[in-house]
Amino acid sequence: KELITYAAKIGMWTICTNIIGFPYETREAIEDTVRYAKSCGVDFSTFYLLCPDITSDVYSYFRKENLLNFDSLFDSEQLDEEAYEKMEKTLSEEGVDTLFFTANQLKKIQIQAYRRFIIHRGFSFLFTLRLVYKIHNIEDLRCVLRFMLTGFRIFLNSFLKTNTHALLYD
Repeated sequence: KELITYAAKIGMWTICTNIIGFPYETREAIEDTVRYAKSCGVDFSTFYLLCPDITSDVYSYFRKENLLNFDSLFDSEQLDEEAYEKMEKTLSEEGVDTLFFTANQLKKIQIQAYRRFIIHRGFSFLFTLRLVYKIHNIEDLRCVLRFMLTGFRIFLNSFLKTNTHALLYD
């Protein structure tokens, strides 16, 4: 938090990158993540859904809990392209169930996290001089305006859409 405060003081943009959707993660743990993002003083925060790589340690926890198992794809010398594409789609688009949440529930939680952060940060930008420290020239002003527009679009999309990819990429 000390570095974030110092970076903000000297006019740097700060961002907090968060990952939610670990196999044993509870609602309270996710709430702690969102609370931290709001309280640490960053200008923006992202909330990614965990996409476990099959070679990672976290994948082994998903496999242990019977939440994921793509091991058969790599048991054979012949690559099953259809099964591989299904794995890629599951991990990158559909999301992964955890012990406490379905993939769809996690997507909704992700949208709520963005919404809550943007509301919190929006009020702090409106009622403090926070943005003034970021603007040193016309290019900085353009950056602030783009940042505000992007935040506003994400906020609006969080009410209008439930599809996470549409929320982030429209």
